[in-house]
Amino acid sequence: MDYDDDDDHGNFEDFLLLCVLISMCASCDTVLRGAKEFNAHFRNVNHESPLICGHNGCKRPYEHRTSLLRHLKDDHFKMGDQLRHENIEENSEENSSLESDDENSDGDAGENPNCGGEDEDNNQHEQSHNESSSDAEDELDLKKSAAKMVLDLRQTGGITNAMVNRCQDACYDLLKDVTQSLRTKTLKQQLNYFAREMGLVVPVTIFLGYRTDYRLDPDTNEYVPAQVSMTFEYIPIIETLKLILKNPKLRHLIEIEQASEDGVMRSYLDGSRSKTNPIITRHPRVIRIQLYCDDVETASALGSRTIIHKLLAIYFSIQNLPPEESSQLSSIFLLALAYSEDVKNNPGGYDKILYPFLEDLQKLESPEGVEINIDGEIYTLRATLVLLCADSLAAHDILGFLSPSARHFCRCCLISRPQFHANCRAVGERRTRENFDAHVALVKMRPAASTGCGVSKDCPLHKAAHDSATEDAPFDIFHDILEGVAHVVILLSLRSFIVHKKLLTVEDFNKRVSSFSYGIPDIKNKPSANFTTKRLFSSHFLQKGFQTWCLTRVLGFLIADVPGDDPYLKLINLLQMCMMIIFAPEIRPEDINRLQEMIGEFLGLFQQLFMNPIEILDEEEEAEVDDPVPAGVGSVIHKEASVNPINKLHHMSHLPQMIRDMGPPLRYWCMRYEARHHIFVKYAADMCNFINVPKSMAQMHQLCTLSGVLKNTLRKENVEVHTGEDFQVDECTHSDLLINAGLLPTEVVTDVRAAIVAGEDFRPGLFVVLNKTGPKFGIINTVYHMDGRIYFIVNAWRTEGFEERYCAYKVEPDTAAEQNTVQISDGITNSLLHELEYDIVTLQAFSLLLLLLQIQFNTCYFFSISDHQYSGLPWLLLASHTVQISDGITNSLLHELEYDILASHRRLLSLP
Repeated sequence: MDYDDDDDHGNFEDFLLLCVLISMCASCDTVLRGAKEFNAHFRNVNHESPLICGHNGCKRPYEHRTSLLRHLKDDHFKMGDQLRHENIEENSEENSSLESDDENSDGDAGENPNCGGEDEDNNQHEQSHNESSSDAEDELDLKKSAAKMVLDLRQTGGITNAMVNRCQDACYDLLKDVTQSLRTKTLKQQLNYFAREMGLVVPVTIFLGYRTDYRLDPDTNEYVPAQVSMTFEYIPIIETLKLILKNPKLRHLIEIEQASEDGVMRSYLDGSRSKTNPIITRHPRVIRIQLYCDDVETASALGSRTIIHKLLAIYFSIQNLPPEESSQLSSIFLLALAYSEDVKNNPGGYDKILYPFLEDLQKLESPEGVEINIDGEIYTLRATLVLLCADSLAAHDILGFLSPSARHFCRCCLISRPQFHANCRAVGERRTRENFDAHVALVKMRPAASTGCGVSKDCPLHKAAHDSATEDAPFDIFHDILEGVAHVVILLSLRSFIVHKKLLTVEDFNKRVSSFSYGIPDIKNKPSANFTTKRLFSSHFLQKGFQTWCLTRVLGFLIADVPGDDPYLKLINLLQMCMMIIFAPEIRPEDINRLQEMIGEFLGLFQQLFMNPIEILDEEEEAEVDDPVPAGVGSVIHKEASVNPINKLHHMSHLPQMIRDMGPPLRYWCMRYEARHHIFVKYAADMCNFINVPKSMAQMHQLCTLSGVLKNTLRKENVEVHTGEDFQVDECTHSDLLINAGLLPTEVVTDVRAAIVAGEDFRPGLFVVLNKTGPKFGIINTVYHMDGRIYFIVNAWRTEGFEERYCAYKVEPDTAAEQNTVQISDGITNSLLHELEYDIVTLQAFSLLLLLLQIQFNTCYFFSISDHQYSGLPWLLLASHTVQISDGITNSLLHELEYDILASHRRLLSLP
């Protein structure tokens, strides 16, 4: 990709100039330093027109302050001119000392307008540099600091190459003595420096083949066929792992990972597949690689280049990292990038693009491993491939299966589509590595046999030591549940409530969706109120995955006028209960058995309601239904016809066994990878240039990766507090509780409005779980901060019970309970909370990753189940036993939670 060097992106030199501009108001003799003071002065002080310049005797008049500011910039403070402190000597005694320093300098003070003595110090430094090697080391540190600045500019993806060059030029003029040896203008030079000094992993361009394209002939000015080479960018995984392990904090997190000892499944190590992998058995600390593959559209979806510039991106992540770190976008690393059409239209395209990765993987999986040097110590690097994450289409392309629309559509069993249509709960013979290889051999001899087994070719990932196309490619719950099953169930159920039974109207439902109180945790995930009667009969849901997740959790409150014994409401409740376990980061063995039973009941009820509609709709109701428009799979074509179940309903049947094999699905779903695509889309929109897109995108992504690794900060270390009022402990309202928590009476704490710990927002009015047994909830009354420690004053609430009708806990204030102090710290292990046998409860920062609930005591009205009227007993909506909140797509819907959580407290604003 070529970089745009035009001047339409603003002048960074002007920005640096205005930061040091020093002027004087001729009307009141006020010295103004910088454009900010200049604008603030003329905005707050009323001066009559015209405004006189007054700088160094200049008397030119101007009607507006912006004209005066432009005059000062262009005529008195041109970039490169030396700014003399004697210009303001008569206006400030402080500046007289600066002028004295300027006169004693060598006349080059204009290169650094901050003070005249800095050039003298720089000259002394240059002299000592020739005499001392230690000074040379200091200069190298300055060069690295300047290089990090350039790296931060480039990794954003929103600054063009021309803007980076302007920034360098401006910094060069201001700090010439520091940046003279660093001033490398070309991107290639900068990449070489980053690779040599900071460990940047530079993408490698690899040849794929040739394709025919049309190119402009300059002689005839006509487009003629031409042979064009196809390439892709490969980022060597060994070099990337070296860069990651050079970060001591990440290396420590990888080394301390352990399997669960209490029988609860929390990671891949707790599944059966890890126990049968000989590499993991011999080397428990081996790095476990998780691949992800998907297409990303870099051009505008409405433009003419939507297919031409679509990219195929292959990422990888490290399973050994804890969830709060692996869920960050900076922990998703690029492996390969190519034009999607070059790979899919090229025979054996996936084999070619995965070949260099598999070559490196063989070295990492070998008994010797790969020896690397980290901080002077020899480290044996070992890694193995354990999972491939992808949607169904991409997974089938890579693994060698026919498309998901084939007769044998499942990659886990041999069920056929007619069998599935006859019985939603049916499961075929399980696919294994042995019968997969047999099917591949059969297809090679007789290609027509592929339709009878669903296999089209061999899987390139079988070259890995212990990978299986049938057992190591789990179904993705983001695509299957949030963008599949939930869409179908909500649309068909709403059609029954609105069109057939007329319990509410589409307009009423849209009003409830838009006016519902989603609270702080879900305010960015609220669904769109875009439902129409026509859309209820189509397969177009028009809600994003995180919006569907939010809508599914609150749906019981939005359709509160539906009778509790309605079968469609029962179907929704079954889906909610299944999602509670499916999206849980911690799953017990008994939960898996319960999930298997609920999925069977859910699929059976779905078949009864939607695959045999004549049995549940009488003739009068059928006559009232308008003929729907024809739609694809998953929609009703005729009012008498049954609904064809989508493949994702069958995928749910395999989820319990998938959890037993690989652990919680939340650890290997695609939502975080989908968010990583945004960096390519944003960069393409900013650059507006599509020449060799994979190369430019890969370089930019690697700069972003390097910047994230060099920051050397963990997510749990990110603590942000909003402004508040300081109190001495013995003078604040909750002094007894704070003193009991270990604070001294003379220490000072800050009563803050909110505390953001690792991206989680804690503030008064939000709920936390005080005890998983029960469970028991508490509402935050006050948030205190002192020296990086966060203390909550919590009022306990009493749990009345769980209502499946709303998928919610019913709670009320516990007047008999006393306030407790809850502290966020790093000194406690993964136990969520002590059993509250004492008043002070200490939490680890990431053990408290709870989805908090919002209740406003004075203005909130709560919905009562009994009489459909407002009453004083609030209801808390249970999102799931555990849910993940994404921090890349939204701020609060899903995040890696360690324990049972609550979703946002809900309030129904409009009732029938």
